[in-house]
Amino acid sequence: MSAGIFPGTLEIEQGGTFKQTWTFRDTATGALLNLTGYTAKMQGRETYASATAVWSLSDSTGEIVLGGALGTAVCTLSSTATAALAPGRGVWDFILTTPAPGLEVLRIARGEYLVTPRVSR
Repeated sequence: MSAGIFPGTLEIEQGGTFKQTWTFRDTATGALLNLTGYTAKMQGRETYASATAVWSLSDSTGEIVLGGALGTAVCTLSSTATAALAPGRGVWDFILTTPAPGLEVLRIARGEYLVTPRVSR
């Protein structure tokens, strides 16, 4: 499965809480994708070739909450974390790993992001 391209740019407001919710469906049937037992990771980097992530979210840290049979993923970056981000553009992707025994890695979505600078401090 290839990653779907997120329409538009994912905007992260510096110093504000970032929250993005997705609902995933099986591409063959259109049914909600049951995410029970899955793990998830989302990272942003300056470029695809960048060695280090600018920001990183994971279900293991609670920044991504998977909704099981509802097929949802809620991704949150705290206001403290976004305050530490430098304004600018980059690229991101969202990865799901299926439960054992398969442990298949699925790059579900990808796109560009923009960190917009804050004025109020």
